[in-house]
Amino acid sequence: MLDEVAHRHYPLPTHRELVVIEYPGYREYRLENPRLSARSTRLQQPASSTVTSILLVPLLAVCWQSFPGKYGYPVIAISLALFFRNIVNQLLYESVILIPPHGIQLETHRGIPGMRPLFSSKRFISSTSLQDVVINEGLRGWTVLYYLVAMRHLHNQGSVLEVAYENLLPCHSILLLVLEGIQEIMLYGPARTNVRDANVPN
Repeated sequence: MLDEVAHRHYPLPTHRELVVIEYPGYREYRLENPRLSARSTRLQQPASSTVTSILLVPLLAVCWQSFPGKYGYPVIAISLALFFRNIVNQLLYESVILIPPHGIQLETHRGIPGMRPLFSSKRFISSTSLQDVVINEGLRGWTVLYYLVAMRHLHNQGSVLEVAYENLLPCHSILLLVLEGIQEIMLYGPARTNVRDANVPN
């Protein structure tokens, strides 16, 4: 029912894996897995499930020859279980949902491509605990990665960092667009939006 009243648009022509969905009362910044999204303009690499599917048959043949008889059945059963687990647990998309004036929800959805998600994890950050949202950068080997961080304050733990899109880790332009939306809707309002990038000096 919500999909019928939602308005979708793709704000970045070069990154159509990002879709902004406007619902009555809240907004979702949904980032689809570029490896699975048909709209993505990025060079797609084979998904892990595709590679696993290609290797499954020769792997089972080797297992059957190496473990004949009754020993082969458990090995094949375990291999099939791992294969199906990999198929149904693919990362479909991650979302940042703005729910003014209540807070922000970070979501991760997994399942089979082309179908509704089978599994999801959700983290809600209330407006009362939300301190700020910034873009930080880190290193993975020699690669520079940008990530969107929500800083929240918990009475029993102090300041806690919540990373958005922690599995997909999109490029800086996507994070910047989401950050501007968060600041406009949740933090400062349209007149006071001031993009905070922790890597750019004030």
